[in-house]
Amino acid sequence: MAAPEVEVVVVRVFQVQCGGDKVLDELGMKGGKGMTLYEALNEAKIEMDHHESDLYFELSGRSIRIASQYPQWMKSATTFTSQIEPKGSLWVDVPFAYDPWWQGVKA
Repeated sequence: MAAPEVEVVVVRVFQVQCGGDKVLDELGMKGGKGMTLYEALNEAKIEMDHHESDLYFELSGRSIRIASQYPQWMKSATTFTSQIEPKGSLWVDVPFAYDPWWQGVKA
């Protein structure tokens, strides 16, 4: 069985090559509202950042309630302590979940 990160990147590459989000729906990578993790966090105005395709979001009760609706994404997530302001805050790193990066790959 492949590591969760490998599974996610294979799905993302397939999504880019086939030009659609249907594959994300079929694999349970969209939450109850039919949004990606990035879209749901953005709609809720959760503090986010990224590095290339990796999505970072600030850890809070609200962000975790949203993220818990995306178990396929969260099984490969890790946490880290911010080294920039506000220093010491906890963040979550979700590999391959930053949608705008993937949209750029399609272009």
